[in-house]
Amino acid sequence: MAKLFEKTELLNIDKHKNLKWECLKSDCSLSCCFLPKRSAITLAEMPILSKYFPISFVLIKNKDENKEPFKSINIFFKLEEDEGRCTYLELEKGCVLGNEKPLACKQYPFSLVLNDRGQKIINVDFSCPGFSFEKGEPIFGEDSQINQYFQKDFLIPADIFFERMRETQEFVNTMFNYNLVSPAEYHYRGITVKLNAIDESKLYDLPKETLKDFQLRGYFRYIYLHLYSIDNYKKLIDKFLEEKSKVNTVG
Repeated sequence: MAKLFEKTELLNIDKHKNLKWECLKSDCSLSCCFLPKRSAITLAEMPILSKYFPISFVLIKNKDENKEPFKSINIFFKLEEDEGRCTYLELEKGCVLGNEKPLACKQYPFSLVLNDRGQKIINVDFSCPGFSFEKGEPIFGEDSQINQYFQKDFLIPADIFFERMRETQEFVNTMFNYNLVSPAEYHYRGITVKLNAIDESKLYDLPKETLKDFQLRGYFRYIYLHLYSIDNYKKLIDKFLEEKSKVNTVG
């Protein structure tokens, strides 16, 4: 099966002038809401998304050993062994989160990156089978500008995500730099989930000046949103076991 972001390239007016896109929904051969198990989020999204998803710190080793590992905070859509759909994707209904769904979901299959001159440019994931030159909403209008539909519903969320990620990365780096992120486990219904979480004992062992700085920067709010969100693993585990039970019953 294809994976997301296997074929990405920059949107180009000359090359993609007549390009169109539409969500294929149940006819999609890729089914992007089935594939990802997690996604990066921004700090500003945590108050909403912590109600629905477990939020964990993620550390991804760089292929180049001389470079620092990539660090982020992610929501988890499903368990590692779960090959089904996102917990909040209901068949024949779609995403039930509506406007509260993550910015990463809202912007897909578009995203913003910086070019060599520091300008924001549009990156497109052509792994998505919704792109074609035959049917769908045209990406560009007759004036060669991006269609307002994509501007409003995709690129604005992408821009918000891009801008908020700077603040988010500063928070994440700070948590790792103070050695507050530790391996942890969540146990429920016979299933154990491994994750990275803030260690509260290490947090309160920090110097008073550091804790005061965290307070002034509003970090305690995000730390506890993260910690409280971990209990959302119950939803993922319940859904996984329910689907597994249905398969075993049919079998």
